[in-house]
Amino acid sequence: MNNSNFKTIFLDTEFTQPFRPNHEPKLISIGLINNEGDKTFYAEVTDHYSIEECSDFVREAVLPLLNAPNLPAQVNYNAVYAKMTFAECSEHLRKWIEHIAEPVLCFSDAPNFDWPFVQNLFDEQYWPGYLLRQPQNCVPIQWDERLKYNIIADKAYLSREYRRHHALDDAKVMRIATLGS
Repeated sequence: MNNSNFKTIFLDTEFTQPFRPNHEPKLISIGLINNEGDKTFYAEVTDHYSIEECSDFVREAVLPLLNAPNLPAQVNYNAVYAKMTFAECSEHLRKWIEHIAEPVLCFSDAPNFDWPFVQNLFDEQYWPGYLLRQPQNCVPIQWDERLKYNIIADKAYLSREYRRHHALDDAKVMRIATLGS
């Protein structure tokens, strides 16, 4: 998984509801962490959805974890953690990726769910030059490797240091499980 030609980042999103006909899910939050663990991005989108659009599960498990402060005037692109509008999220995520200053390959445990939100964030803005357009799945395919990955992830959540269904914490757990598996 460590391709020396690319920097690796781990991605997770939280959204209003599962994908189903006539119900387009909307982005609530997005979290990313680089492979080295020293650069993080977390945004809670404030203007893109309503609580009424959220499933019961999201209302119970995701919304109570939202705790970001307002977007500061000066953004530290090593550690972004803030509430922001959809347009601000697009702008600051692009700048965060460009701050890495190397080609970036994105990994997710559910790229079919997470990646469309990344694509939507950059629809109105230009695509970050460093971001490769094809995400990868970080969950191993082989059963024994997948079991190791899941055990490491479960231990991380059991430590209570990480909150399941918090986009940045989930991205951090993906990183831990991937590097430990």
